[in-house]
Amino acid sequence: MEADARYGTAEAWRLLANQLYESREQEGRVARLLAARTSTSQMPPAVHLVGAGSRTTQRRFLRAQWELSQRLPTHIVMLPGQNHLFPVTRPDLVLHHIERM
Repeated sequence: MEADARYGTAEAWRLLANQLYESREQEGRVARLLAARTSTSQMPPAVHLVGAGSRTTQRRFLRAQWELSQRLPTHIVMLPGQNHLFPVTRPDLVLHHIERM
C-alpha cells in the first residue's frame, strides 16, 4: 500500500511527530490571525475536508475543525471513517469534493 511505503519508516514517523509538534505552535498564530481579520469577503470559497475517523474519540478535533470552518468562507465536509492521511489513501474523495464546488 502506498501509505505504508511512504509513512512506514522511522524517518517518516519522526517527520510526522515534528509536524504534530509544530502544529501546536501554529494553532496560536492562526487564532490571532483569525481574530484580527475583519472580513472574509475577499477570500475565495473553499471546501474544508476533514478526516472524521471515529467521531466518538475525536470530538475536540472535530469541533475545532467545525469552528474553523465557521470563521472562513468554506463548506465543511466530514468524512467518517477517514483519518488525516485520506488525501494520500483516498485521492478519489478529494477529487470528488473538489469537482462538486
